[in-house]
Amino acid sequence: MKKITIALGVLIVLATVWEIVKYNKNNPLESINQASSYLSNAKSRNASKYSAELYAKASEYFDSSILIWHEENKKFFFFRKYDKVKMYAENSLFYSKESIIKSTENVSKLNNDINYRISKISLQLVELKKYNNHFPFNEKRTHDLTRSDLKFNELIILYKQSKFLLVSEKLDTIETDLALIEAHFQYLIEDYFKDYSKWKSMVDKTIFESKKNSSYCIIVDKFHRECLVYRSGLLQNIYKAELGSNWIGDKNFQGDKSTPEGIYKIITKKSEGSTKYYKALLINYPNEDDKKRFLHLKKNGIIKPTANIGNLIEIHGHGGKGIDWTDGCVALHNDDMDELYRISKTGMKVTIVGSAKPLKSINVI
Repeated sequence: MKKITIALGVLIVLATVWEIVKYNKNNPLESINQASSYLSNAKSRNASKYSAELYAKASEYFDSSILIWHEENKKFFFFRKYDKVKMYAENSLFYSKESIIKSTENVSKLNNDINYRISKISLQLVELKKYNNHFPFNEKRTHDLTRSDLKFNELIILYKQSKFLLVSEKLDTIETDLALIEAHFQYLIEDYFKDYSKWKSMVDKTIFESKKNSSYCIIVDKFHRECLVYRSGLLQNIYKAELGSNWIGDKNFQGDKSTPEGIYKIITKKSEGSTKYYKALLINYPNEDDKKRFLHLKKNGIIKPTANIGNLIEIHGHGGKGIDWTDGCVALHNDDMDELYRISKTGMKVTIVGSAKPLKSINVI
């Protein structure tokens, strides 16, 4: 009996030792720690943003492993089973690794996409600001362009902070705004050039008479800010010109700061000392067409009944400021004015048009 009791005791001890060995062998702590480490690594790499689905699975499996582990630890160690704990921890580890790989790939792709979009928008802003300086938008679109420029500068700061998803969202907004500004500019340009056939007819007529009479003539191209000199129908010189500060469209009344459009002639040459603008060529604005148009605008209430038609439109010196600044005259650099003044005489044709070239030949959006 005693021997049996001793044998049972030995068996119990051996069984206990075996269970302890099994417990230590199946202890999930190493798996949990490894899963936890990779999950933290994934989080630090923003996998929750750039590989959200895989990261969510890794987190879910890890939480489940921890929950079951706590439940099993409440039991007496003989009855603890950690198979599920280890399985969930291993699944969490797998999805954490996958989310890190996917996140790295997505960040790289997003970064490349953002770089491309930033470069494109940067060029768009440069072009649109150039167009706005050359052919002013309305007040709202100019404000929108300034605001887009500010947003873009803020976006660059966020990009340097590696906030790529936020940068991508802000790029969407800026791209939409710039698309609207471009559409507005396209509309303005097409509307401006609707009179091109009339301008071409005036230019062709003036050059034809120059050729026929072996004479000089002047063509002022408002859109390109150019003063072109022809002799016997052949182009001789091109001078940079500056216009009225409200140059788009024809001149309607005195004080509107618009440069008129039409076929004119020089009626007075003003030498240095007889004008405050170095030298000047006074043209016969308003001509008969201008007067008829002015009366029509008044009759239809487009301009005030008290408005005057204006006069004293000249090609004069003191240009070269780089902006449109006159009250409606055409300003040239003094050196260019010297050349033009020398070949000019009273009666010489001066034709002013919105553009001497068609829209299709102009590099716009």
